[in-house]
Amino acid sequence: MVLRFVGFALALAALPASAQVKASEEKIVMPTWEIGPPQVHPLFPDAQRGDIYPYTLNEILTNNRVEKTYRAVVLENEYIKIVVLPEIGGRLHGALDKTNNYVWLYWQKTIKPGLISMSGAWISGGIEWNFPHGHRPSCFMPVDHRLVRNPDGSATVWVGETEPIFRMRWLVGMTVYPGKSYVRCDYVFSNPTSLPHSFMFWATAATHANEYTQAQYPGDMVTGHGKHEFWNWPIHNGVDLTWWKNVPNASSFFAFNNPSEWFGTYDHKAQGGTVHFANVHTMPGKKLWTWGSGPSGRIWEDILTEGGGPYFEPQAGAWSDNQPDYHWLGPHEVKTTHDYWYPVRDIRGFHNANRDFAVNTDYRDGKAFGGVYATGVAKGYRVVLKNTKTGATLRDAVVDISPDKPYAVEVPAPGAEVYDLHLAVYDPKGRLAIEVQRHPPRKVELPEGQKDPGDPKKMNLDELYHAGEWLDRFRRTDEALVYYREALARDAGDSRVNAALGYLALKQGRWKEALAHFETALKRDGDNSRLYYGKGLALLGLAERGVEPDTVVAAASLLDATCLRICEGQCLDIAFEGRLDVTYDEYLAMIRGKTAALLGCALEMGALVAGATVEERRRMRL
Repeated sequence: MVLRFVGFALALAALPASAQVKASEEKIVMPTWEIGPPQVHPLFPDAQRGDIYPYTLNEILTNNRVEKTYRAVVLENEYIKIVVLPEIGGRLHGALDKTNNYVWLYWQKTIKPGLISMSGAWISGGIEWNFPHGHRPSCFMPVDHRLVRNPDGSATVWVGETEPIFRMRWLVGMTVYPGKSYVRCDYVFSNPTSLPHSFMFWATAATHANEYTQAQYPGDMVTGHGKHEFWNWPIHNGVDLTWWKNVPNASSFFAFNNPSEWFGTYDHKAQGGTVHFANVHTMPGKKLWTWGSGPSGRIWEDILTEGGGPYFEPQAGAWSDNQPDYHWLGPHEVKTTHDYWYPVRDIRGFHNANRDFAVNTDYRDGKAFGGVYATGVAKGYRVVLKNTKTGATLRDAVVDISPDKPYAVEVPAPGAEVYDLHLAVYDPKGRLAIEVQRHPPRKVELPEGQKDPGDPKKMNLDELYHAGEWLDRFRRTDEALVYYREALARDAGDSRVNAALGYLALKQGRWKEALAHFETALKRDGDNSRLYYGKGLALLGLAERGVEPDTVVAAASLLDATCLRICEGQCLDIAFEGRLDVTYDEYLAMIRGKTAALLGCALEMGALVAGATVEERRRMRL
């Protein structure tokens, strides 16, 4: 450990000061509207708001404005500065582009809560981390944090908590690198419990909005909450919905079946904006929210700010592309992903972006425009702007691009239009780094809105099971039971429905009922480890009703050891991502500590409770 620390210190010392991120914990003072005491015996919220027990409600707002000191974590390099507030949900509170003083993530200078979150008090701005539900109950409460200085000169602030409703855990690591204008956010979601729980995650950002602000979202159509309604994008019924000024009322727009990996917002007057980039396979969600530019929307400026002005909310969803859109997190399962957020400037918006570049084309007054923003220093890159209608090359230049010096070119192109322009960026070895060619708005056929499951009496068994599973996953369990019970009334031995009801019974501590469901399911699906696992949990719950105490302790010890083994396997898996020399034996050791360990535990636990010998248990585990 001492050698490792010394090596780390030497690595930092070897870096020039300019190659290190300034990372500090500071006290900042902000005007704050205090909230009243939490309700000791809160009213349980309705189903739409969600179950928040054991959280209390923080619904008492006051007019008591005080100067309050907060402990903030500040990360800063030569291009950007971000501030994180662990005391207010661990949110990324604000971000500044130091190259032009543009606030690219809405930075509240006052703390003025409104009643928005699941537990009440909530503030806007920055980026809010929402797991396992939108506007999570603890978004206005303190969370754990840790500041880490990395050997490459970057710095990371980790925030997170174990939420008490389902006892799941989330971590967000925000990293600023030397010489880069982006913030990389790493997300870790885990379920350390023995039962599956559903979740969704959305990073809810906010950017300043005004009559010059435009959403930069790809695609031909968008949808609303629950996918009940669809709109053409960007033009619907003659209205360009990308402009903040054109949406008078509170609205949510979600990208639909969109393979693009970028989106954001842009202020054409300030010539500054915000870009989000992520792997679409793990972060498909792209949402734009606005209170609206009309009177009903503008009142929220007074409710949530002290002269801060309106905002857009570009939101990024992991695994989810809508709200609500829940997914299962299995027992002891860990999911990880990451994304990038960065400022953009002086390129009139953007119509393609990746981690390293944002690019745009434009056409005004007979002149073709091309713009390239780089998140780091890009030396000797070739930029080619062409008119695809005529085949003419309008500009071909080798340039240096950096966050403080975007590249922009404007040349005469009479008779062209913006959709004729193609811009490509090549690295010094001639490899394509990024390209863009805009297409005109298309009026595509809009699908029918998604509907809730229909009359269970008119469904077959497959439809009944899938309807029940969907409703249960979306936390509408009482409705799910209607479909499950109808399925069992037709086929009492359906293994899928019995398994689902068995796990619901486990969550409610109805061990005997759970055991009966799992035993019924096993009669048709006797090779399903998930059923044996559920049966083992039910038997553990029934320990005081016939299972020997020593067996209960042994089963619990087996489960604990398996959890540790799975954690080790996951750590190895993550470590191997950056290695090209992983051996066959190392790979086998890693996968034995993944899902295989959990399956082996399920099988061995069933054998243990059944009274099998040590050798028989070993064979079941293998």
